[in-house]
Amino acid sequence: MTTLNDAEKARQLADEAHAVLLQADHDRAPHLLIALAKVYADLAKLTACPVTPQGTELAFHNQAGALVTVAKTQTHTGHTAYPWTCHGCGTGDPGYSARIRSKSDAEQHAAECTALQITT
Repeated sequence: MTTLNDAEKARQLADEAHAVLLQADHDRAPHLLIALAKVYADLAKLTACPVTPQGTELAFHNQAGALVTVAKTQTHTGHTAYPWTCHGCGTGDPGYSARIRSKSDAEQHAAECTALQITT
């Protein structure tokens, strides 16, 4: 019998949940499929809790539990920027000089995104 380590279990659960989300359409009671996918996402989080990247100023969770982070960085010209990244779908923005604008964009993305946490 083959045993899976925690990372493999989390990846397997995330893949199952992602497959369920992809199947959700109007003919298959999408609210039930999305609820099931969220359960799988919760199980995946139990076995592989995402680590908040260094430099993170703000962190949110999207609809499937993946992190969406806003970091504070210095540009090559010495200005401060606040890039945001979704650690589910990979979407992001290189950042604005105004933290509040990056925060707003990251929150809006988190409220709409259903991608699962990318695990490595």
